[in-house]
Amino acid sequence: WNERGELTEASSSNIVLTLDGKLLTPPVSSGLLPGTMRACLLANGRIHERILTLDDLQHCDDIYLINSVRKWKTAVLV
Repeated sequence: WNERGELTEASSSNIVLTLDGKLLTPPVSSGLLPGTMRACLLANGRIHERILTLDDLQHCDDIYLINSVRKWKTAVLV
């Protein structure tokens, strides 16, 4: 989280949420590093940027952690 309460990233991965059937990732302006895999997925239109909040995280259909080494990993809230 950043100081505005926006979702940013995991320790070594970018975050993607499924909300309303769309794959969404926070924009760089939220304070995250622009990962290589994230950039490729944005460029080919597979994911889209949107400011994401804790409410989004709690109500999303899926949570993914992505990076160029581990690719897509499904995550869960505990």
